[in-house]
Amino acid sequence: MASYCPGVAADRSPLYLIDLSRPREPQLYVVENELSTHDLFKHIGVQLLQFSVSFTQAGRKIKQILFDEICLEPTVKERCEKYTAEGGFRNLDHFLDALVLDKEFRALVIIDEETDDLHAVTRNLGFPVEIIEFSPMPMTKASEFTVSSHS
Repeated sequence: MASYCPGVAADRSPLYLIDLSRPREPQLYVVENELSTHDLFKHIGVQLLQFSVSFTQAGRKIKQILFDEICLEPTVKERCEKYTAEGGFRNLDHFLDALVLDKEFRALVIIDEETDDLHAVTRNLGFPVEIIEFSPMPMTKASEFTVSSHS
């Protein structure tokens, strides 16, 4: 999904994830893909803070980007419209207002090794951060991998 993040280099712009798994409680996450070899404080912590500030400053622009991206993919638009109707939102625009402008910033970090230091950094950022650890494995098939989730 395309993204916009003022003050962040284009190659570091965030990805967005819309979580529709809970009825009437959609969540928007800014996704940060990381490697545990990156400096937790100087790289990961700073990157998440930049995304958080940009999210607050550019909410309307992010909402428009999400709307445009949703409309590009008919099955995604249909799923969002169904969720919107079932969730009591007036329309897709109202749904995105609630998702982007009315909710607290949230981040999702996907990383190859979850550490106590990573938790210490994310715990002190001032916004919710969920962490998904992935474990690269020698693959016999291109689609095999292991994921564990912790928040």
